[in-house]
Amino acid sequence: MNRKEDFKIAIAERLTEGYPVVIDRRIEVPIAVEVIVSLVGPRRAGKTFLMYCTIDRLLKQNIVPSSNILYINFEHERLSHLNVLDLDDMMT
Repeated sequence: MNRKEDFKIAIAERLTEGYPVVIDRRIEVPIAVEVIVSLVGPRRAGKTFLMYCTIDRLLKQNIVPSSNILYINFEHERLSHLNVLDLDDMMT
């Protein structure tokens, strides 16, 4: 299978699986259209969980429609071999 197909399959799996149920925490990721926010930290510190909480908040408060949200885990077995140039190709 080619890289673009792997990417499509990983996205389709994410859309089919949905997002996990989360319990809100006191910390929130700031949401603003004008900026990009990066979540950084050591492994197993809760970055993915915090992203899921943010997605949940965006959906529950109707800030954006679900069709505008996509979380991709680049540690997915189909995407582990990708490099930066592959990702650039897939976005065009």
